[in-house]
Amino acid sequence: VRKIIYAARTHSQLSQFVGELRRTAWGDHVRVVALGGRKALCGNAAVARLKSEAAVNEACLDLQKAKSCNCPLLASKDTVDTLAMHTLASVTDIEQASQLGKASQTCAYYASRTALAAAEVVVLPYSMLLSPQTRSAVGLSLKESLVIVDEAHNLPEALRSLHSCSLSLPVVMASLEQLALCTTKYASRLAGRNIYYLGQIRKVLVTFRKHFECTTPNHKLEERMVSPGELLIELKLDSVNLFKILRYLERSRLAQKLLGFTSLVSTEVQAKTGDEGDDAQETTTGISKHVSAMSLVQNFLEKLSLTGQEGKIVTDRPGISPNPDHNPRVRQRQHPAFRYVLLQPAVFFENVLTEAHALALVGGTLRPFVHVAAELLGNQ
Repeated sequence: VRKIIYAARTHSQLSQFVGELRRTAWGDHVRVVALGGRKALCGNAAVARLKSEAAVNEACLDLQKAKSCNCPLLASKDTVDTLAMHTLASVTDIEQASQLGKASQTCAYYASRTALAAAEVVVLPYSMLLSPQTRSAVGLSLKESLVIVDEAHNLPEALRSLHSCSLSLPVVMASLEQLALCTTKYASRLAGRNIYYLGQIRKVLVTFRKHFECTTPNHKLEERMVSPGELLIELKLDSVNLFKILRYLERSRLAQKLLGFTSLVSTEVQAKTGDEGDDAQETTTGISKHVSAMSLVQNFLEKLSLTGQEGKIVTDRPGISPNPDHNPRVRQRQHPAFRYVLLQPAVFFENVLTEAHALALVGGTLRPFVHVAAELLGNQ
C-alpha cells in the first residue's frame, strides 16, 4: 500500500495532525496507524509505570524471553490482530490506540506494527523516521511513499542527537569478554577467514582499551576534537581496513551471535569497572542485557569510517560529574569514552531522500530555507 508518512517531533503534534485529519472528507475511511515507543503504547501496568523508555523496553523484552510469553497482553496473536483491525477502522492517534489496548487487554505496541502493512497514513516521531534500523525493525519502508516532515527546522538537531554516539571502556571490555568466550567455545569450528577477522576486531578493541586505561593520556586528543582519521593514526590503527571489518560484521551478524554471551560477562565487567549493583551498571555503563556490546562497537566503527568533515571524535576521561538530571547533590562515576559528534546531518538524511518517493519539509520557521537546505541536503 502506498503510504503518506507524517513525522513530527512530539506526540502532541502527531495527535493534533490526526485530529485535523479526522475532520477532513477522508476522515471516515482513511486507514491511519500511529507508531510510537513502548513507553507511549504499553498497557501492562507493571511495565508502563517504569520511568524511562529504556526501562520499559527492558521489562517488555524480559517478559517475552520465556518460551511462553509472560505478558498477559500478548497471550494471543489473534487478539493483537483484532486490535490492529480496530485501530484501522477509525482514525486513531497514539493516546487512543493506547486506550484501546488497555480496554481490550491487548498490546497496542505490537498491534500498531501489525496494522502498519495495511495503513494508508502513518504518523510517527522523528526518531523512527530518521533511523534506518528502527524503520527496518518495525517493517516500515519509505519506497513509493510521500514523507511529510513537520517543524522541519528541528531536523538537523534531531539528526545530530540520533546519530552522535559514544564508546565507553565498559562496552569495550564487555565486547572483548564476549569475543573471547565465543572464540573459545567455537574454536574448532571457525574457518580461517573468521579467525582472521575476529583477530582484527580484537586488535582494535585491545587498542581502545589500552588507550582508555592509559594513566598518561595523549593530551593532544583531549584538548581538541579530532577527525576519525587522526584518531586512527594516533592509535596506530590506520593500517586496519575498517570497511572490510564492517562488511564482515554485517554479513556474519556477529553482534547478534554474541548477544547470547551478554549475561555471562556482565558481572565480570561490573567488577572490573568498579560499578556496584544493577542500578549502577545501568546508569554508568550503558550496556543493556538485550543489546550486544558488539553492536555498539560496530556503530562506533561505522562512524570512524566517515570523513572528518562529517563528524569529529572527542575523548572523555574518567571523573566525577553531575548526574543526567543535573542535580549537584547526586553524582555518578563516568568511564573513559570516545564520543562521536555529528557535524553534517546531510550524510544521515540521504537515506530518507533516496528511498522516499517524495519529501515535503514543512514548518512555520523554515526561513531562510537556505540554511536548513544546506544542513539536510548538503551539496545536492
